[in-house]
Amino acid sequence: MNTTPLSRLFNRQQPKVKQSARKAALIKTFADDDLALFVSLIKKWLEQDLQKQRDKPSNS
Repeated sequence: MNTTPLSRLFNRQQPKVKQSARKAALIKTFADDDLALFVSLIKKWLEQDLQKQRDKPSNS
């Protein structure tokens, strides 16, 4: 299974908080959603940067 650093941290800290399984599942879902948002945001930035490079007139 492919785990993210955030999910590994969550799993390591969960016993210290002593939260219910239901709350733990909810928090993990939010953490996974945040990761997906970060990935999509970085992808968008990279695409914008690539487009700017393509639109630049070349000096040759």
